Amino acid sequence: MRKGGADGTGRQVNEFVLTPASVSSGKFGQLWAASLDGSIWGQPLYMNGLTIGGKARNVVYVATNNDSVYAFDADTGTQLWKKSFLSTGVTAVAGSSLGISSQTGILSTPVIDPVRQVIYVVSNTSENSAQSFPHRLHELSLITGAEMSVSQVISHPNLQVKMKFQRPGLLFANGMVYVGFGSIKDITPYHGILFAFDAVTLDQKAVFDVTPTGSQGGIWMSGAAPAADSGGNIYISTGNGSVSTNNFGESIVKLSPMLQELDHFTPFDWYTLDYGPNGDGVKGDKDLGSGGLILVPDQNGQYPHEVIACGKPNPIYVLNRDSLGGMGASSDNILQRLPNQLGSSSPCFSTPAMWQQNLYFAANSDVLKMFVLNASTGMLSTAPASKGTFTYQWPGADPVVSSNGNSNGIVWTIDLGTTASGGTVPPTLRAADATNVSKELYVSPSLTSIVRWVPPTVVNGHVYLGASNRLVAFGMTP
Repeated sequence: MRKGGADGTGRQVNEFVLTPASVSSGKFGQLWAASLDGSIWGQPLYMNGLTIGGKARNVVYVATNNDSVYAFDADTGTQLWKKSFLSTGVTAVAGSSLGISSQTGILSTPVIDPVRQVIYVVSNTSENSAQSFPHRLHELSLITGAEMSVSQVISHPNLQVKMKFQRPGLLFANGMVYVGFGSIKDITPYHGILFAFDAVTLDQKAVFDVTPTGSQGGIWMSGAAPAADSGGNIYISTGNGSVSTNNFGESIVKLSPMLQELDHFTPFDWYTLDYGPNGDGVKGDKDLGSGGLILVPDQNGQYPHEVIACGKPNPIYVLNRDSLGGMGASSDNILQRLPNQLGSSSPCFSTPAMWQQNLYFAANSDVLKMFVLNASTGMLSTAPASKGTFTYQWPGADPVVSSNGNSNGIVWTIDLGTTASGGTVPPTLRAADATNVSKELYVSPSLTSIVRWVPPTVVNGHVYLGASNRLVAFGMTP
């Protein structure tokens, strides 16, 4: 269920404990909480049956913006190990030096290779008396937290020295680790950059510059990872930026495993989305790259391979992965452009989820909505099949789904609790019936501060989430 990759559907179909009946029984609640040295900006990751300390354990892993990685016993909350990338003269990058409120240590969701039992993570540190701010790719043992290879400093001529933003989750595919970058606060000059590193040696194997002869086009996707199809092709969505024959701002891009551009989609109205109706930037900044992608499981109809996306532009976009459509002159050459169904004027700062033929969106300032994908036509229902009554505050939520195969589906979300006007309401963990999201199953008591764009992880009867320098576990209480 790692956010975004590999297919981005956000579903975990091997959940045998949590059912709509058990979660709504009044016996579901918080089990434990563990303290951390910073905030969790990436989704918790889980591995079962690892032998640590001479004992077989289920383990949950989290990283913090203070450049630490933790391993906890997933059932008890006992800390098993901690790895810090800080040392004398090496600190996490202070947010005050970047004009933001949070330090920027580890901001992306790490990724696990379960066969080699390693976890990959990208740190960001301040070094040499704040004269350098390197991002490094690390490969750690899941058992001990020890470095398994010499860490790789990530660099590129078009990658900013300081204001670079490694927010999208990491992707493990094709024997490589893919790492994407955007910009903090859209401070120019910057470029969206995607790297591919050998998963064993950490050597850089390929790089894709979104706007090699232009500018901008950041990759951030509200924290979602690039997605990979069964052929190993990589999919990203990009932010505002240059658009031409070799510049792919405001686009969905299909790349080969070695990051060669294979196909793309750019909205026909990209200039208006970027610069506003008057071309002056007012009411612009509608980057498609504010949301993640879903690679739809193979369908039996006319369009077996689809990708579904949403972002700050108003529509939901349904695309044919075998022919993304390029850029049309006056309309989009895609399967479906479904407008006016989600949230506010900038609806998607999140990634939808998919289970069976249902698509779930919890958009900015909107209720949870379920659309149905017709396998024969490849089209989404033009209106929600069901919807909740609770309105998610800014920036919306990243839904995930747990189920036992095709039964006992539950949609899980976290409401951040921040209103568009800057006020706050209590953040909460929420659960709804995946067959009819109007049926709310559970709402947690108030949680402490939640970092935006971090979905919960649901596995083995537990729900894990990060809250105010803590990892919190929910499950069936005694």
